[in-house]
Amino acid sequence: MEKIRKIGKVDVLIDCNSSHDIYFDEEFTNKNNLSNGASQLDICQLLSKDEFRPLYLMWEIVDKCNFSCPFCYIVGHSNNKVVRFNEAKKSIDSLLDKGLLYCLLTGGEATIHPDFIEIYKYLKTNGVIVEVYTNGAQLTNKNFEIFSKYKPYKLEITIYGITDKVFIENTQSKFFAKNVLDNIEILKQSGVNVICKTAVNSMTATEFKSIQHWCKERNIKHYHSSDITDSYDNESLVRFVAPIDIKLKYEVENEINFINSYGNPKTGVKKSCFSCSVGSYGIHINSNFELQPCSSFNGKRKGYDIRELGIDESFEKMRNYISSVYEKPIIGCTGCDSSSHCKMCPALGEEVTHNGQIIGYKTNNNYCEKIRTNHKKIMAEVEKQTL
Repeated sequence: MEKIRKIGKVDVLIDCNSSHDIYFDEEFTNKNNLSNGASQLDICQLLSKDEFRPLYLMWEIVDKCNFSCPFCYIVGHSNNKVVRFNEAKKSIDSLLDKGLLYCLLTGGEATIHPDFIEIYKYLKTNGVIVEVYTNGAQLTNKNFEIFSKYKPYKLEITIYGITDKVFIENTQSKFFAKNVLDNIEILKQSGVNVICKTAVNSMTATEFKSIQHWCKERNIKHYHSSDITDSYDNESLVRFVAPIDIKLKYEVENEINFINSYGNPKTGVKKSCFSCSVGSYGIHINSNFELQPCSSFNGKRKGYDIRELGIDESFEKMRNYISSVYEKPIIGCTGCDSSSHCKMCPALGEEVTHNGQIIGYKTNNNYCEKIRTNHKKIMAEVEKQTL
């Protein structure tokens, strides 16, 4: 099944059954030196170079989950009413008209939304490239069938343990490790692009090496992060940070892998407001159906209520807010040697106001000091291991 769409002035042909097959006319392809291997980033930057277009949507369709992981920043910290697809469809149609091309469906646990399959199929058959974040425990034959017929760009599945003892302790659920691991293998065998991930923390660290080994044996890409995010209601979850030696070990591993793949990261970059995808093509809808610049704003700045304002007014108000500070320097940022590890942005910075209006953002000094200290330790260890 193919879908022809017009995004701005560009005609785009999308194979809805494939994971990511997009075709442009010959003139556009030659003009922009596009190849068959053009990345999501390449395509989004090209289609938004003249004006902002909501090409990429991260849609948190539900804040509920079939797991109750103690270290989760959403579940137990958010209690929004499930927004059904018939309430959301008009807004999604408007975003399609504005150029929506990529959509990440996440949660909570996205697949337990009562309309998940309907949402997924609607997006795919309307020419949207879809990826899904899931814990993979409760997938049914209907999920396998829809993912096989309309391939996702990628299906990211989090693994919380290899043995039932650790898995149950980490997820506080009725499921077993085998439920997830078997489903990963079924998906891989059906040709779905499955990627696995694990958050390294004080609870998952005990079996992290076993998880890596399991994925490597099956030639499944696996990545990890040791970051801990405070909850949506601003409860600190720092108690779940992995022991210092374990956290450092895996942060060093990530750094070496990055250097081997892409070379040394660029340092000395001064941070500015919304210089990321939010400034050009990215938007976020949270589980309360509020429009936000990105997921990092959850718990920090209320979004624009789409059900109250409608998607078009919400979109206009958010763009006006972003435009008012777009590319202004983050006050206090010097572009230090740790800038490659720093995520300082309006979501993390401190508001600067005048007459009650936000006129900019300044650095959060506690965050900066933490990043510099951690980065120094990582690079010292990287140097030891790569000499």
